[in-house]
Amino acid sequence: MEFEEAISNLATKSAIKRAANVGESYRADVSPKDLIKQKKLFLDEKRIFKECCEYDTDFDFRRFLLFLFLNEEDYSIKDDVDVLIKKIKELKNYLLQNEKYIKVNEKTGEIYDVVLDAVIEDKKISGDELNVLEKLRRKLGINIFYHWILRIKKSFFDEINNIDKMTDQKILGHLRNLERKGLLFYVKKGNDRYYVVPEEIANKLNGILDMELPFHKYEELLGNTVLTNKDKIAFLKSKGIDASGTSKELNAKIMFNSFKPSDFLNSLTLKTLHRIANKISIKKSGSKNEIIRNIVNYYREIYKTTEELKDEREVYYTFYEDLANRNSPILIKRGVIEKSEEIGKRFEEATNYLFEVMLGFTLETPKIKNRKHGVKADGKAIKNGGFIVWDCKTKDKYLSINTTERRQFIDYINEYKKVDKGKFISFLIITNEVKNPLDIKRKLNEIKAETDIDISVVKASDLKRFAEEIQKSGIKMDLKPFYHTEILDYERHLKSFVTKK
Repeated sequence: MEFEEAISNLATKSAIKRAANVGESYRADVSPKDLIKQKKLFLDEKRIFKECCEYDTDFDFRRFLLFLFLNEEDYSIKDDVDVLIKKIKELKNYLLQNEKYIKVNEKTGEIYDVVLDAVIEDKKISGDELNVLEKLRRKLGINIFYHWILRIKKSFFDEINNIDKMTDQKILGHLRNLERKGLLFYVKKGNDRYYVVPEEIANKLNGILDMELPFHKYEELLGNTVLTNKDKIAFLKSKGIDASGTSKELNAKIMFNSFKPSDFLNSLTLKTLHRIANKISIKKSGSKNEIIRNIVNYYREIYKTTEELKDEREVYYTFYEDLANRNSPILIKRGVIEKSEEIGKRFEEATNYLFEVMLGFTLETPKIKNRKHGVKADGKAIKNGGFIVWDCKTKDKYLSINTTERRQFIDYINEYKKVDKGKFISFLIITNEVKNPLDIKRKLNEIKAETDIDISVVKASDLKRFAEEIQKSGIKMDLKPFYHTEILDYERHLKSFVTKK
């Protein structure tokens, strides 16, 4: 979720006020639009570094929480304390299980261990002590995983070790503190609420915390079938690390000794990098650094839901505009489709989700009496005795309504008029872009004149925005927004239905 989308979907007035804490000029009520105007301030890298790395008593747990969010798909976690506790414990156990793969120089390890023991003598840790530990950690080359593991094993990380005993209010207090720092936002997604780090802020935090990929995506990269154990062994040996073990153990040694994906990829030959690029179907031309960057970006952009969805169409709906635009590279990377031929079907399923779940209409499979033309629209929604029918037009360019499409739409309308005479309100064309609106509007009017049924066009982006605003408002929507022969624009035609009381 990008910054502007996160701000536009802040779930409560309190969430808006907490986010407004970043803008020092705000002393009264503030709107999401006011916050979006402060985008430059929110995304300022120096500000983000300062808020992330402030040396107070929460410094270490704040980093741990941010690291947890950065390892989640789309950098978000559902608003459920039990879910958050479970994920904290899972990350703790994951670190402890992989401690054996971390190489620490014996002398530097002893020095750090002694200093940490001195700090924990009074069973407290101050911001100043965390400042000293952080500087020493970096000076000695101790990675953050080993630092956290030591604190956990020495029972000196109460926020992690005793997370089950922490009250819900205290846990929420840590999250709200991150909101006030402008690093985390409390948003509404569909029917649920989430805490999310916007993409632009996550990218900067990844740099601050030396992360290029979340754990699961790093593992997927290392599991690419082009890569061999020989590649991994050669890399580990060059770093002075024991290179024995299974492929899975070699992967863990690379990941938990804080080697970035780009570090590992840079050790490979250009020929091997070309083979990886071919395997994942990305551009293989350019310098070695460019190819490495493209490979890392590919794995960063892969989308796989980490939750068990009640409705698989929700994933397709998430990428609604990309489906409308036939953006195959992104859709394949994100796991929405496996091949381009699936785009039309997925776009139809996402549209069904939009009308049924987001707008609350009853869906019915479109049926016709006369099949000689083979006409059958993509969807039908019913409300208060009336119905609309729609057709999804995925395009890599724009809608033009050529002669074949014009005839197709007229056939659709005439056939559906026969099925439910007197109840057919409108026919809707959902597309990605309209290049020549005057020409399209003229053709729509011609079709209406011939069929006596309203026919409208709407861009997928405008329809999705409308559906999400209706969801947020809680309005029970009817079919009136589609009583037009028009190119339905959100600002000019649909917005008024959201703002009606």
